[in-house]
Formats: sequence, C-alpha cells, structure tokens
Amino acid sequence: MVKLGFGFDQGLGLAVQYENINTFLGNDGMAADYILRENAVDEGIPFNWTIAGGIFVGWHNGTGLRLPLGLNMAFNAKWDAYLQLNPALDFDYGKKVIRTLLLIRLLVFVTVFNHHSCTRNS
Repeated sequence: MVKLGFGFDQGLGLAVQYENINTFLGNDGMAADYILRENAVDEGIPFNWTIAGGIFVGWHNGTGLRLPLGLNMAFNAKWDAYLQLNPALDFDYGKKVIRTLLLIRLLVFVTVFNHHSCTRNS
C-alpha cells in the first residue's frame, strides 16, 4: 500500500508511507521510520496504536535515533491520520553532545495505491 501525505515532523513537509515504512521530507530535515507493531486499541474504537523505530537528519542541527509511539485513525477507506510522540536521541554536528528530545508528529495520508485490493486474472 502506498500513501501520500503532509504534516508536521521535521518542520512542515510531505510524507510517503509504503507498507511499514514512513518517510518524511520537511523544511527542517527528513525522517524515516519502520513500523514495528500496529494493533487496534480496543474493539469498537477506531484507533490503532503503533510502535516504530527510526532515524532523522536535521538540516542544521544533527542526526538522531527515535522511537515513535503513536495513534492512527482511519477516516474512511482512503484517508487516515497519525499522531505520534517521538522520544529521540540527537547527536549534534560539531558538538560532542548527545541530547534527548520529545518530538510531536502529525500526519494526514491518502491511499494512492493499494496492491491488496488488486486482483489477478488466472
């Protein structure tokens, strides 16, 4: 499944999701995450929780590792939104500093291609 989106992560920018990989390119940097686990919050509640692992590169302030923890809500068959908290370790360029961060990510996606819904002729 391929989804295109927009939102706020490394500044404002564009997002692409392919299967379990989320990528983001923003005006403050870029990020890539691999969704490790996704499950329903509870039966009858339209939210899924997610845990991912990822990296980020800031245009002016370092690179780092992150552990996105999030909620995903599908509005319909094509549209969904993510809200994530991203605990992160930031390794700053030129400084011998490692700092911890808690970043917020908000993304809205539209599904543009769903290979699961394609059928093959035999």
